[in-house]
This record gives sequence, C-alpha cells and structure tokens, in this order.
Amino acid sequence: MAHEIGHVVLRHGTNQVSKAYLAQAPLAILGGVLGSNSIGSVLAQLGVGFGLNSLFLKYSRDAESQADLLGTQILHDSGYDPKGMVEFFEKIQAESKGRAVQFFSDHPNPENRISNVQHEIERLGGAPANARKDSTEFHTTKNLLAALPAPPKSARGANRPADTRNGKPAPPSGRLTTFNGNGLQFRYPDNWRQDGRGSAMTIAPDGGIVNDSLAYGMVIAEFEPDYHGQGPISLEEATDQLLNNLQRSNANMRVTQSHERTRVDGQAALIAEASNQSPAGGRETDWIVTTIRPDGTMYYFVGVAPQNEFNNYLRAFENVGDTMKFK
Repeated sequence: MAHEIGHVVLRHGTNQVSKAYLAQAPLAILGGVLGSNSIGSVLAQLGVGFGLNSLFLKYSRDAESQADLLGTQILHDSGYDPKGMVEFFEKIQAESKGRAVQFFSDHPNPENRISNVQHEIERLGGAPANARKDSTEFHTTKNLLAALPAPPKSARGANRPADTRNGKPAPPSGRLTTFNGNGLQFRYPDNWRQDGRGSAMTIAPDGGIVNDSLAYGMVIAEFEPDYHGQGPISLEEATDQLLNNLQRSNANMRVTQSHERTRVDGQAALIAEASNQSPAGGRETDWIVTTIRPDGTMYYFVGVAPQNEFNNYLRAFENVGDTMKFK
C-alpha cells in the first residue's frame, strides 16, 4: 500500500492517464493484440476506450524505484517498520520461483530493487522506535470492504455498425485521404475513420470494431521504452520491449516474424508480424512497424485483420507506412 501511495503522491498515474486522455478517442484497441478485457476503468469514465495497461499504464522502471523509496519513507514516517517493504518483495520473489506471478507483469523487479530499499532504510536511520507491523484499523477497514456488495458491471460501449450485409467491413478503398496533424502526416483509405489525438489514434472502417476491440484497421501510437536509467537504446531493443509487453498481455499472441528492416520517412524502421485470437473469431494477423522519430520519440503502427483476410488489408497498411511523414 505504501508503494502504491508513493505512485499517487508522485503523480505517476496522473502523468500516464494524461498521455492517454490526449488521444480523446474510443481506443478499444486491438482486441486480439491488446485484449478486450483489459480496459482501464478510469479512462472508460473519461470516455476513452482503453486496452493496453502494459503500454500506457505501465510505470517506467524509474517510477517504480521512486515509489519504492517514497513508500519506504511513508512507512517510516507513519511509525510502521519500513523493513516490511523488503519482506514483501522477498515473499513475492520466493512465490515467483518456477512460475509467473501477476505482480511482476505490472511491477518490474530489477535485481537491485531490494537492496535499494535496504539502503533507504539505512539512510533513514533504521526502523523507528516501537515500529508497528500491523494495526486494528487495517483489519477493520479490510472487513468493511469485504462486506460491500460487488460493483455493478458497466455497459459495454456501442460498436459502429458494419456497412455490408454479411457483417464484415467493406474492403479498403483504393482512394486515399490525408491525415495532417499532431506532428504526423499520412494517407489512408477514404472509407476508414480516423479517431484520436495526441499520442494515439485508430483508423478503421465501419464495422472494424468488434466487441469493443479493433478487428480490422490500424493503431498509430507512441511507445516509451524502458531506458534502464541510461541513455537511448537501439530500435531493436525498444521493439523487443514493445513485443514483450504485447505478449505479456496476451497469452495467445505469437510473434511469427520480427526485425525485418524497412524505412519510414527516411528513418530506420522494423517490421514484425504476430498471430493472435481475433475478436471477430478465429485467428488474426498483426502487422507491427516500429520507428524512432528524429526527436527521439518512438512510434509504432499496428495493422490488424483476420488471418484469412489479411492479404486484402496489407496494401492499405503499407500505404500508411509508405506515406508517413514526421513534421
């Protein structure tokens, strides 16, 4: 709890939500790639369909370290034994041996995490006199929360209707229209709609959203790699981080091709492909392009279509990448 309070005090969550809110779009992103059940409730209340906490709400390694240290200070200053922070990580570490633990999917666990907390405790002068390890107030609050009724299930957002009788979107138009804004310019089929601003957007046909998830179309978004507290990293390493995050969020996702070299607006870029469960049923193919802009911002483009229809959409995805201009 002290660790999570540290995130709140340091406004890490506010920073991440602000980035996503700038999108101002119903980004029920990538049902297959991102998982339709991972929509962030806070962003849903803001009117932003949101699908990937491992990209948007995943705190950086530096933010996690900051929350560890501030949480340790909070424990110390409130009269609790700060060694509880160390003991917590030790227990999680012991539980994780030989199997995956959900905690580490959201909270990276660098080898020096425990030692950093131990050093902070030393800096604080050790545990305060008569430090507490428990309280009646905690158990009272816990019992009150356990007795509360389950929260009501929110209604799922409405999907845009398909424009064909068989329920599938119309094929991508050969006529292209231009998006020009947010430091980007590109061309896309004129029978697709563009939604979003800021750091993320979708372009998809009517009927491309199935069960609040993107089944046909593209996502264009920024990705902030983990720099491990050091300088810039290579495009290859940043791309691997993105693919690992996607796979960690989706047990059914399999990367089938990676690190194929291309260029986007003259910048080095990489193409990867993955296979995943489609919200439209069956398998889907995900066409993923990553590049780093001249100002150091990393962008990724993901084109999504059911596997048996992917070839009908690939040219449209490639047109977006071929016409992309960074301003």
